[in-house]
Amino acid sequence: MKNIIKNCLKGSALGLMLMGGLAACSDDHFDVKTDLAGSRTIWENIVENEQLQDFRSVLQRTRVMKNDYDNKSVQTYAEFLNLPQSYTVWAPKDGTYDAQTYLSMLDQAAALKQTGDPVDLDEALELEYRVGNQFVLNHIARFNYESNKGEQEVNMLNGKKFQYNAGLSEFNSVMVDNSNGSINASNGSMHLLEGISPYAYNLYDFLKYNDDYTKAYEFMSDSVFETTEFSPGSSTPGAMNPSTGEIEYVDSVYYTNNTLVNRFFASVSNEDSMYVALYFKNSAWDNVVNKLKKYYNYGSSYNYEWNANRGEFTYKGASALKFNTDSLADLNVKSAMMTNVYFTTSNFPIADSKDSTQIIDYALTADSLKSTTYTTWYNPNKGQVNPLFAGVTPTKASNGYIFELDALNVDPAHFLMTKQIQNAYATYVKGATTTTGEVVVLTEENRNDTVLGAEDIDSYYRYEVSGNNNMTVDFALRGVLSGTYKISAVMAPSRIDLALAGKEEQCVFYVEVLDDNGKVLKKSEDLEISQDKVARYTLFEEFTFDKCYAGLPTGYESFPRLRFNLPFLYQLRKGNCKTFNLVKIVLEPCENSNE
Repeated sequence: MKNIIKNCLKGSALGLMLMGGLAACSDDHFDVKTDLAGSRTIWENIVENEQLQDFRSVLQRTRVMKNDYDNKSVQTYAEFLNLPQSYTVWAPKDGTYDAQTYLSMLDQAAALKQTGDPVDLDEALELEYRVGNQFVLNHIARFNYESNKGEQEVNMLNGKKFQYNAGLSEFNSVMVDNSNGSINASNGSMHLLEGISPYAYNLYDFLKYNDDYTKAYEFMSDSVFETTEFSPGSSTPGAMNPSTGEIEYVDSVYYTNNTLVNRFFASVSNEDSMYVALYFKNSAWDNVVNKLKKYYNYGSSYNYEWNANRGEFTYKGASALKFNTDSLADLNVKSAMMTNVYFTTSNFPIADSKDSTQIIDYALTADSLKSTTYTTWYNPNKGQVNPLFAGVTPTKASNGYIFELDALNVDPAHFLMTKQIQNAYATYVKGATTTTGEVVVLTEENRNDTVLGAEDIDSYYRYEVSGNNNMTVDFALRGVLSGTYKISAVMAPSRIDLALAGKEEQCVFYVEVLDDNGKVLKKSEDLEISQDKVARYTLFEEFTFDKCYAGLPTGYESFPRLRFNLPFLYQLRKGNCKTFNLVKIVLEPCENSNE
């Protein structure tokens, strides 16, 4: 059974986490320093010290492993600390921690290796690696850290960063026994600790080693997303093997890369970063998946490959795209659950982006939190604790804070349906003087400041009727989910351009939503453009897309369209009604969308 040590924050009124990327590096490069005081090595000092016999036992039995599937290494950490290299060791004294926990893990690993079962071998290697990475290397740093300085940040060999304050005799919040001072050695120095140096998982390992998150980790670590590769350029080459003709490496470096997180600006294994994370436990996982699948309701087929000359998709009917809708919905929902849940504290408007109290207080009560994927989680109880976090005390990770969620207690529309603002470039234009519209750039010379809001507009698209035609202008609505949106448009009168200041118009039009087959799904009421101001017009207060167009198979794009209509009949009836002046189109998720 996997165990996880939680270092929960206590003591405050509130009770106290791909693009960057998940890139974990394992290496074994060390600089040699031989001018240190002391005639014995660190290992020899450990052997001689009666207060470190438990620590000695673990070091003798734990192999130096490059990763959790390294079955070739034979060197132990006892031998490692006997080398002529430079280390600082903070060694926990006997009786101040449960050494048997780690010895039992090593016993279990040894027993599993004897079965000959490949699955057992994998588990054995993982147990060994955990003892080395989470316990042994959590007490060893490269180079020699001074014992007469104040506060120092120490880079441990497992990648963790701890504070060492020699003046306060404190290392990683554990007291240092300074009764006999620092123990110098020929390859570094050693300090005695009054307890174990607490290990904190980073946001990635938290999932990996926690039984409450096996569903999340199984999805994230799938080979579709995660690969571990040997890096010859970063490794130290040795001699050539005469049998194989290949170079054998003295020191080998491996990089683990996870494309799922890597493409969304969240380096969840990076110890130099600081995040707030939302993780769904196994108990909540299936329920949240089922709730979110409503937004990935895929149709039986999709027309695709837009033909801008004809105003229709090239492949349709029998040639339309068909795929396994259930598997794609499952993939996209789970991807959203593992990528829209990270918030970098450097974007929090707080004085110190690494201060625990400020981070947690802001996360709990902020009106909204913008994730690294730019989705926005809104707080329906503004000024109070977000119901998303109701009853949850954050868990401290080495690179952030984790809210462990048993349920999704907020409207999922904002979790998935990002606000979309698109420019006014048309997908297809018919009956106009140009096939693409005309871009009008406003400057001090041509901006008509008597039009309210003109100072906020830098440019817009102008679509003008040609002759006596019915003019239609289509806009692609890309990436929409099968949810409910408010659809609006920001429009301007022609007289916003001083060259047309004297032009009087009474422009009335209507809009429609069409699916990828060109079928009209909904038609608006008639809308009239104000001649006095730039205004935002609500085209549809609520429009529900029954079919999802987001996350389609790679290489295929399909979309519904928003069509602006200015029929010739309207032009006759309304007089000088000849143009659309469009600034932008806005789609916003509606509350309780698809619930």
